[in-house]
Amino acid sequence: MGFGGWLKKLGQKIAEGQAVVDVFSPAIKLAIPGDKDDKVLDQISSVSKDLTMIANVVVDVEAASNIVAMTGEQKLAVATPKVIQILLTSSMMAGKEVQDADLVRQGAADIAQGMVKFLNGIKKKE
Repeated sequence: MGFGGWLKKLGQKIAEGQAVVDVFSPAIKLAIPGDKDDKVLDQISSVSKDLTMIANVVVDVEAASNIVAMTGEQKLAVATPKVIQILLTSSMMAGKEVQDADLVRQGAADIAQGMVKFLNGIKKKE
């Protein structure tokens, strides 16, 4: 999970993006009447929050690895349980339970690695 120190700033920008969604969501709900639209906007906001939290986990683990040297595997081992917790408390899990803990762990690790790849693919504005 190697990437530059600029990722902390990227994580902050992602959080700012979530703040924009939070600010404008009530206004959009007022402009678009109806329960169905409200549910869609709530789901968009929830997914945005989940993605922001996962990105922040990646950024936090990378920051910690600057203090305590860690390999990519060690970083993944630290990030995966945190990603699992985010996913298990997500609204998508409402009314659901874990059927296969190993698949859940593998999937969460894939998501963490995918977020690392995504963030590594983002170029810092100059």
